[in-house]
Amino acid sequence: MLWTALATAVAAVVGAVGAPLLANRWADTTTEQLVQQLEPLGGPERTPLPQVTLAPFADGQPVDLSAYRGQPLIVNFWATWCAPCVEEMPALQRVASDLDGRVAVLGVNVKDNPEVATKFLRTLGVSYGQASDPRGELLTGLKGFGLPTTLFVDPSGMIVYHQTGALTAEDFHALARTHLNVQA
Repeated sequence: MLWTALATAVAAVVGAVGAPLLANRWADTTTEQLVQQLEPLGGPERTPLPQVTLAPFADGQPVDLSAYRGQPLIVNFWATWCAPCVEEMPALQRVASDLDGRVAVLGVNVKDNPEVATKFLRTLGVSYGQASDPRGELLTGLKGFGLPTTLFVDPSGMIVYHQTGALTAEDFHALARTHLNVQA
C-alpha cells in the first residue's frame, strides 16, 4: 500500500512538472515542422566505410567490405522485426535489379534471428548480397540509430550520403543518381 501511494505521488509530481515543460518544448512548433522532424533523417556525409569483415548471412561466406572498393555501393541495414524495413525491401530489390552491374547492393541484417531472416528473404525473392551484424556493432560504430539505415558509398569507399528511414524505389534511384552518379 505504501509503495502504491508513493508511486502515485511521484507520478503526480512528474506529471505536474513535466507536462508544462513538454508543452513549452513544442509551443512554437507548427504541425509542418513536427512532421518534418518525424520524417526520415538523411544527409550528405564524407566518412570512410570501415574496412571490416562482416559475419556471414545464414550459410554464406563472411563479407569483406573492402571487396566493394572501386564500385558504387548501397548498404542497407535491416531486420525482420522492423516494419519499415519489411516495407522497403521489395523497393530495394527492384533497384538492385535495375542497377545491376552499375551499383553493388548489400543488405546487412542487424540483431535478427538468422532462420527467420533467411526465410523472409526467400519469401520476398531478395537476390542481392547479404551479411550479418548480429550485435549491431557496425551500425553503432557508424553512429546509426535506427532501422532501416541506408548508406550510399562512392567507389573510393567514402560514405557520401546516409538515410535513416524507409525509402521508395524512386528515392533509391534519385539518391543513387545524385550521390553516386548512377543513372537507372
